[in-house]
Amino acid sequence: MVMVKDNHVAEMGLEEAIRHFREEKSFATKIEVEVERPADAPRAADAGADIVLLDNMTPAEVREGVEMLPDDVLAEASGGIGIPAVPEYATTGVDVISMGSLTHSANSLDLSFRTGE
Repeated sequence: MVMVKDNHVAEMGLEEAIRHFREEKSFATKIEVEVERPADAPRAADAGADIVLLDNMTPAEVREGVEMLPDDVLAEASGGIGIPAVPEYATTGVDVISMGSLTHSANSLDLSFRTGE
């Protein structure tokens, strides 16, 4: 997968960044595009995004972005979403909810399969 991030968009523009990576990728590679405003979701889809990541948005904003996407484009919500907020984000219609807290805030566990050694 190729992820078109906000820094790519800032440097190249949304449509140009998607076009660039679409030309460079393999036929089997999906393109995911990070957007920071609901209104940019359909722009990303129209430019060729396979997946639109709705970043750092409220559930209401995510719902708005999802409603503007064609059915064949996946929607992902990410950015500042904690476990308590998952049910509310799940009602927005997104296909995927990503949470960095699952890894960066997880407790560690020292576990061994060795016995008595």
